[in-house]
Amino acid sequence: MTSYEVATLRTAFCILPHNLDENLSFYTDVLGLKVIRRDEGFVRFNTTPAIICLWEIGHIGRHLGFPNYGAEAIASKSIVFLDVPNADVADAMAAGCRARGLQLMQPIGVAAGTAGFTVRDPNANYWTVSVVPGAREAQVIRYGVLA
Repeated sequence: MTSYEVATLRTAFCILPHNLDENLSFYTDVLGLKVIRRDEGFVRFNTTPAIICLWEIGHIGRHLGFPNYGAEAIASKSIVFLDVPNADVADAMAAGCRARGLQLMQPIGVAAGTAGFTVRDPNANYWTVSVVPGAREAQVIRYGVLA
């Protein structure tokens, strides 16, 4: 295991919705992520190697003791790479995104000719879905920060 892999295994990425319940179905029903932990205002998914979770902004303020001032200005500049095993899974995700009024774009940070798409989620993160034969369903391989 390389040092990059070790560091990645300890990486946690929190998506900060204003309302957890209004956003959860996008990640579970459309992107196919599975919930492995659910607490008040918090959800963790089965993603690997990075830990991906939703943490409601109001919940953070209540439980960590800081005010919610400026919460309206919070916007992510992150991109999450999601591998899927075949085009049927990617097509179903794309249809779910379109049904929610989300516009699909060319894949970001993926080699030309790779099947897939990029979509901006309801919380301003970019998800790039790529078809990678042999991948597990909805497998997050990495994420980064857009400059």
